[in-house]
Amino acid sequence: MTVTSSVDAVLERVAAAWRDLFGIEAVIERRDGRCPQVKVASKAIVELLEHLGCGARASEKRIPGAVLRSPRDTVLAFLQGLALDAYVTVASAPKWGLCVDSPGLLDDLQAVLTNLGVVHSRIAKRDAATGKTYGEVYATGEHAQRLVELVPFLEPDKARRAAELRTLPISRLRNTADVVPGIDPRELYELIPRGRPGRTGAGSGHRAEFAFLCDDRTRHVSRSTLERVAALPGVELPEWLSVVLRDGLHFSPVEAVDDAGEQEVFDLSVPGTHAFVGNGVVNHNTVNMPEDVTVEDVEQLHLESWKLGLKAVALYRDNCKVAQPLSTQKREDQEEPAVRVERVVETVIVQEPVRQKLPRKRTSKTFSFRVADCHGYVTVGEFEDGRPGEVFLRVAKQGSTLAGIMDAFAISVSHGLQYGVPLRAFVEMFTNMRFEPAGMTDDPDIRFATSLVDYIFRRLAVEYLPYDEREELGILTVGERLQPTLPGVEEAVASQDRPGTLPLDDQRPSAAFQRATETVICHVCGDIMQRAGSCHACPSCGATSGCS
Repeated sequence: MTVTSSVDAVLERVAAAWRDLFGIEAVIERRDGRCPQVKVASKAIVELLEHLGCGARASEKRIPGAVLRSPRDTVLAFLQGLALDAYVTVASAPKWGLCVDSPGLLDDLQAVLTNLGVVHSRIAKRDAATGKTYGEVYATGEHAQRLVELVPFLEPDKARRAAELRTLPISRLRNTADVVPGIDPRELYELIPRGRPGRTGAGSGHRAEFAFLCDDRTRHVSRSTLERVAALPGVELPEWLSVVLRDGLHFSPVEAVDDAGEQEVFDLSVPGTHAFVGNGVVNHNTVNMPEDVTVEDVEQLHLESWKLGLKAVALYRDNCKVAQPLSTQKREDQEEPAVRVERVVETVIVQEPVRQKLPRKRTSKTFSFRVADCHGYVTVGEFEDGRPGEVFLRVAKQGSTLAGIMDAFAISVSHGLQYGVPLRAFVEMFTNMRFEPAGMTDDPDIRFATSLVDYIFRRLAVEYLPYDEREELGILTVGERLQPTLPGVEEAVASQDRPGTLPLDDQRPSAAFQRATETVICHVCGDIMQRAGSCHACPSCGATSGCS
């Protein structure tokens, strides 16, 4: 990548940019008979410039779209680099100008200057030596002064001339040609009211002042002249001219209109927002009007569209098409239906979820737990009615992966509780999840947990859910179980007597171990135990009833 410039300050600035932005040291070369240049070898820089559209030919260059969509400071910084090809004069016509062989680039520059509030013009220049025509965008007068303040030059000599330009007393008559179409100098002169001896101000020098009311370069009425005439007492401007002054409208003469041929057209539908896209893509608004609409109604429609800032409006009258897409009236030749159908309008109310935050001062419960070899703390903040509203989990060492995951999990559960998710839904979802760490706990009510999440929501269920719901979910404390099987405690066995069954003493010995129905709950984890010989063993935690 090579950038040439005869100004050392520019070369140093470019080299500093490569170093600060990419960490690459550039080389500045100065050879006899050649323009000094700064070189850098970097694939990343080349790909970046090509992505921005800077790799095209000089005649095809444009201001990158990323720059046009950037904030004001970024756009001004880009213009400062573009101004390396600009010039400034402080002669009879103080002027800022940029002349390049790229019509698209000048189009983009005009759009940017318009957004910055700089009134400018564009002309074509022909090089007699090569016979080639170039375009130039320029600003003169006070608008040139404003532009050099917004975009200072990097070259010292240009910066000195720009400083001199800012100090010049600029007459408004020497501003950039800003013409007002639709009125000629004679018509503007006729707006000056007549006085007794002649025109208003005759004999006082005003007649001579307004003897020539057109711009000496464009031969049109300029905006500055219109403002001077409007300031005279007794002058009444037409409404459209008053709008030009009141709304700050600016015009520039059109030199030529070229036929661009057929282009692809996009029709965008943006319901509700009425957002519009420029640069060749127009979203039109459609208005359906009755068949008896008047000319005055159509005129009022276009005025309202103009006030709303619409780029285009499509007008349809009823019955203007063979197939009417929308009809609001019944045709005269249409027969009444035999059965009148009543239209039912249903109102659908979509209720958005509302977050109920906890008060600044609230009660909470904190309890510690241990599952296998993992120790932690749980803090539950409560609403004023005692419902849980937030959960804080502190597990393992701060900064570890497990601690971070559990923090994020607690935040999501807290948001769910505050947005109205019932605690039972969380309990049903997260109990009985199995992953490490799992095993014995130090909680006397919940002796075994298949995971940290399983224990936490079992503990929350015991604290906040009623007994009936916990019984449906199968979450009971050790004291609430109907059949404790602690060692030394006789097992309660539910038997079902069948008609015709012999007494136990009259049955064979092996039948003494056969029960009609029996369910033994593990005293450690609460799972259903399985018979192992004459005892029971838990398939989950391995606990036994004391004899195996």
